[in-house]
Amino acid sequence: MGDMAVDMFFRMVWEGVRPLVYTVSHAISACRDNNALKEGRCIHTFVLRHGYEHHVHVRSAIVDLYAKCGAIDAAQRLFNLAPVKDMVISTSILSGLASCGRIDDAKRVFEGMEERNLVSWNAMLTGCIRSMDLTGALHSFQQMRKETKELDAVTLGSVLNACTGMLDIGKGEEVHAFAFKSGLFSYPFLKNALLRMYCKCGCLRSAERLLVFEMGSDRDIYSWNSLISGYERHSMCEAALYALSEMQSEVTPNQSTFSSALAACANIFLLKHGMQIHAYVIRNGYEIDDILRSALVDMYCKCRLLDYGIMVFEAGPSRDVILWNSMIFRCAHSGKGEYGLELFDEMQKQGIKADSATFLGALVSCISEGHVGLGRNYFSQMIDESIIPRMEHYECMIELFGKHGCMAELEEFVDHMPFEPTAAMWLRIFDCCREYGNRKLGERAAKCINDGNPLHTLDMRPLQTRNGVMVAVKSPCHLRASKKD
Repeated sequence: MGDMAVDMFFRMVWEGVRPLVYTVSHAISACRDNNALKEGRCIHTFVLRHGYEHHVHVRSAIVDLYAKCGAIDAAQRLFNLAPVKDMVISTSILSGLASCGRIDDAKRVFEGMEERNLVSWNAMLTGCIRSMDLTGALHSFQQMRKETKELDAVTLGSVLNACTGMLDIGKGEEVHAFAFKSGLFSYPFLKNALLRMYCKCGCLRSAERLLVFEMGSDRDIYSWNSLISGYERHSMCEAALYALSEMQSEVTPNQSTFSSALAACANIFLLKHGMQIHAYVIRNGYEIDDILRSALVDMYCKCRLLDYGIMVFEAGPSRDVILWNSMIFRCAHSGKGEYGLELFDEMQKQGIKADSATFLGALVSCISEGHVGLGRNYFSQMIDESIIPRMEHYECMIELFGKHGCMAELEEFVDHMPFEPTAAMWLRIFDCCREYGNRKLGERAAKCINDGNPLHTLDMRPLQTRNGVMVAVKSPCHLRASKKD
């Protein structure tokens, strides 16, 4: 119907009939509903040429069009130029800014509104949730309750999403009780939001009661997926697989269902059950997307069938960096570090941008395969690509140099670290110095360890040479207790 409305408007103009103001605004709204930005721009041009831009309904409709169709900069420019910023036009730009994550701009518009309605409050709540400003969402809800008694199921759904993200079960239960008392509990999407909150917070008995006794025919694929995912996340893996079998009498599982079920199989090493799920997916023609492929790879690798995991990984193309990272780490920890390094190189050839975790996996592979120079190059490359090394990367470099006896490189690396090594790092450094011989660094490591833990000090007698290797003269225990007088 929206397409017909837009076509009729253009025919009307073509025939030379001057449209009414409300005709123009309705045509623009039809473009908005059909995401027809190109046609909407044409009507905007018509509006400017024929003097309709001064009408508040037309101006609001154009701002709403641009905001809903993703041209948020154009919408904000028109909003800023509007001589009168009433509630309608303000709510339109507020919704657009909030939906595209520009929460600071949305807050400025919201705070500048002289009058607010339910739509503007809900837009602000939704924007906070999408921007992960969960505390801000709850604060907005509290402010809303002070200014108006009006709310709906969308409001409560947003508050429940905030509670879910913050794992605030107490506030979530309050929303549950309020929804029941206010008669809003009949909305299926609100029940699903509540179920998801209970599952994420680990209140699985409450989730079960809600699913079985309160949702009834409102149960859908999202309800079951939330429960299965909740079971898996909270180590009730047998219950997750039982729920999978129960749900199939009501709804058809999807990729998300199988991903959670495969994770449950991986957690308790149920290889046979995981392979049955894999076979079911293939037999029934499911598309194996990145999330499902990652779950399959994880299941096979945890069940010590790395070759199966590699076959699943290589079965289809993927640009999901998380999946690549998972495969590189699995190879590094399973004696196939060379293949993991090949994957790292292949990522770069395909233009998939490596992240902090990717480089960590590459460094772990270098440690297992003894590629000291390559690991040093990867560390430098990471810095060149503006990826800030984390504690784990420095630990890997210390292990890489120390494990393979590169003591000069280890000392140089420690000297250039932007922070003082941790106690665990110093202990590993001392062990390497004791094994391969580095008197200066070894004594420095021992001093730092002792300064940090005076109750259990390392024997500080000088390092001596034994068969050409520097070793610490020590009591039978590597560490001995020092008693204070």
